[in-house]
Amino acid sequence: MIVKLMNSNNRTLGGTTWGENVTHAARNGKMELCSDTVIHFYSDPILAALMNPAHGNFFSPIARRFVPHGKIISDGTKSACQAGTTFETVELPTIPIEVKIHFAILCALAVYKEGSFVTWAHNWLNGTDRTKAAASYAADAALAAALAAAARHTARHTARRAGAPGFCLLAPDYDLAVARAAERATLRPVARYRLLVRSIAQRARRLELAQRAVEGSVHPVVQ
Repeated sequence: MIVKLMNSNNRTLGGTTWGENVTHAARNGKMELCSDTVIHFYSDPILAALMNPAHGNFFSPIARRFVPHGKIISDGTKSACQAGTTFETVELPTIPIEVKIHFAILCALAVYKEGSFVTWAHNWLNGTDRTKAAASYAADAALAAALAAAARHTARHTARRAGAPGFCLLAPDYDLAVARAAERATLRPVARYRLLVRSIAQRARRLELAQRAVEGSVHPVVQ
């Protein structure tokens, strides 16, 4: 059953009020998810309950049966249409925490391929290892990789602005970028990640510069 999720006052994030037999249309324009050119909905109440924390994050959500009108687009987690009508409320399922974790891990595996995380994820899914220590190790590896990506981007930008040859990347740039990325994300202290982050980011950058050197664009210089 197709449903639309909203808060307990029948309002969505944009402040639109829904209810029994209420129809709204989006603004004309190119249809894009998370924009005012579409009206969002879910293909199933279970998916709505699972994705609420990442999407609307309604504290006490309610769902209404929804009939979409016009063209429909979707990213697999949520769908959207040009206009639609809500009807009676639909009971949202209560999903056990283990099922939520299972779903979250599968989502992460679809886009994140870091080796230690993939190993941990499969071990958790098949029940081989669900210990706290294993989860902590995987989380550390995932965080380090994520911060490395942020550091690499910031360091490259800094080096480019400084006019460094070959976009030379310096270790302090990584440390600064890691700290800034962690601060923006309100993460725990990341001092112990810096050497690992620096190693990952520099290795990735060396591979990129080596490829560009082969193509004759720059000389690979990384410090």
